[in-house]
Amino acid sequence: MASDSYFKGLGAKKQLRTFISKVLDAKVRLWTFISKVLDAEEWHWTLISKVLDAKEWL
Repeated sequence: MASDSYFKGLGAKKQLRTFISKVLDAKVRLWTFISKVLDAEEWHWTLISKVLDAKEWL
């Protein structure tokens, strides 16, 4: 009886760890996505400033 509940406890722990790792993985992916968006935004602003600089030259 005791060993049965022990193994159930281990199963629950494993499920919890799997869940936590999935959440952390999703967080990492979210931050990667956000940083890519921010990088794209920075690139976008660089492009805009280059266009504005080119207009000044004209």
